[in-house]
Amino acid sequence: MAEHILVKEFLKTHSLVESNLKSFNDFVYNRMQEIVTELSDSLPDEDFEIKLGKIRVGKPDKVESDGSARLITPAEARLRALTYSAPVWVEMTINYAGQVETEEVQLGRIPIMVKSAACNLNGMSEHDLIKNYIDPKDPGGYFLINGNERVMVMSEDLASNQTFIEHKKTNNRLMLRLFSQRGSYKIPISIVENNEGIIEVSFSR
Repeated sequence: MAEHILVKEFLKTHSLVESNLKSFNDFVYNRMQEIVTELSDSLPDEDFEIKLGKIRVGKPDKVESDGSARLITPAEARLRALTYSAPVWVEMTINYAGQVETEEVQLGRIPIMVKSAACNLNGMSEHDLIKNYIDPKDPGGYFLINGNERVMVMSEDLASNQTFIEHKKTNNRLMLRLFSQRGSYKIPISIVENNEGIIEVSFSR
């Protein structure tokens, strides 16, 4: 009974998709810059030197057939079967033979999570949301790809290449479990001592 009360109190001030929104906001406004900075630092310093600077994510828009671009809402993306995405820009500096040139170039586009800080609905009042055909009770936390809603499914998994030791109560023996991973190749391994004192190793492939 107490658990139900806690859940109700939590939902009064928090959303079930709050973690999705916070994670996406952190990725767009912090993690993307960290990745670009890390990549820039790893580029070799040669005669033709390239450095990557500040990365910037725009607002979701649509480039029309006449070449003009305008902001769109999730409702329009649904109706027109569009991907609710925004352009990504990065500052690039090129140093060649002592001549330095800096320019902001567009890397591509990234899908934007509905109701995130990068979404066009961010900061809208309930009246404005209704005016733009958006349900004010919609918590967001999903993407619109070709007009269809797509969500990120959270999953819990054991850390790769880390040993986990369990104590088996049935035969009072220890069991070691390990998810061995190299690149995208990942297999579970278990090591256990049987009743005869023989070490048994098993793996899926």
